[in-house]
Amino acid sequence: MPAVRRAYRLATRTLRLPMWGGFDDWASPIVDLPFVARHSSRDPDDVRRRIGVPDGHRMVLASFGGLGIADLSLEPLADLDGYAVVTTGHALGLGAPVPEAVRLLDDRDVYARGLRYEDLVRAADVVVTKPGYGIIAECLANDTAMLYTSRGHFVEYDVLVSAMPRFLRCRFIDHDDLYGGRWQPYLDHVLAQPPPPDHPPTNGASVAAAHILA
Repeated sequence: MPAVRRAYRLATRTLRLPMWGGFDDWASPIVDLPFVARHSSRDPDDVRRRIGVPDGHRMVLASFGGLGIADLSLEPLADLDGYAVVTTGHALGLGAPVPEAVRLLDDRDVYARGLRYEDLVRAADVVVTKPGYGIIAECLANDTAMLYTSRGHFVEYDVLVSAMPRFLRCRFIDHDDLYGGRWQPYLDHVLAQPPPPDHPPTNGASVAAAHILA
């Protein structure tokens, strides 16, 4: 939008996050930041015990936030071999029977247990999601793989998907297999991937604060 472009041109310094796009006409000096991400300090095994993930199972965090997963079929997730699926408040109103292998957590209960969302990300082996900067950065900071699907018209999507393989073990799953619960081969594949080629720092918040304070 022209008004937004004019406003941005008034900036005297631009702090730019990784996985960027659309800076062709930027006038102010640009400072490239490391990733800004929340880091968990919790032991993953302790987190899994607190939320009831069975011993010997890999944890899958279904992270869809306000985007919703109302069409997700829970029953096929009971057939996942060696995985337990965890998701939070947005799924509690689905009304379908909940398989034993699926843990639906109320957001308030998560905080009542002394946990934060980044603790769930770190405890997970894989996050299943629609990609956005925040969840990508948290998976990177907490060394968690990502299984992602399309999020429709989202201007940042192509930029993010192009950049992710440099930083994360990741794989695409289409909507049919996602909502049908046919996750097993995708989960197995993404966890068998070698470590990503780049291991960038994730202390962008403190770096940005230092620039602002200066």
